[in-house]
Amino acid sequence: MSVPAKEIAVKTRDLVCQNFHKPKRIKGKSPAARLKTRVPAGKAATGPPLTPLFGGHGLKAMDFIKDFNEKTGTLFKPGVELRVRVWAYRDRSFESFIAAPSTTWLMKTALNIEKFGADNSEIPRVITPQMCYHIAELIRPADDETGIVNWTRKVAGVARSMGIVVVDKDTEVQTEVVESSLHQEDADDWIFK
Repeated sequence: MSVPAKEIAVKTRDLVCQNFHKPKRIKGKSPAARLKTRVPAGKAATGPPLTPLFGGHGLKAMDFIKDFNEKTGTLFKPGVELRVRVWAYRDRSFESFIAAPSTTWLMKTALNIEKFGADNSEIPRVITPQMCYHIAELIRPADDETGIVNWTRKVAGVARSMGIVVVDKDTEVQTEVVESSLHQEDADDWIFK
């Protein structure tokens, strides 16, 4: 029996730091460095970008790699690019915060595009408001009070800045382009096992 997508999203919000943008401070400790990177789910390994990032601050990358792969390997599909923040402390300890994939990564996944560039300029770049809504559901923090409508507008704004046209599915112009270029299954299938 498969687990419903909404239940997986709830589990993910428990795993993914709800305070990614405003992590809580540990009493008596202030971070010596705040590091940011993106790591594929379940595929963290020694080498760039992790080893230089951690080694430059005297931290052991293997501790992070084991913990990250355990947390994300069973929940996310392999290769889902997760955002990670690491707070490095002076005593060579660290704290890591995992966040949902970036909006741009989700947009590229929705359109089946590896990367944007001149070589794939002929590929139609359109997305529906419904897909913006699904992406907004995935990236919106659980404790956010601004509402899903505002997050959907933000996602549509990111799409426009990437050169993607947000087209209503009922519009007769480009309807077959929309249906051929987008995955019509649930957005949760892009990132969850």
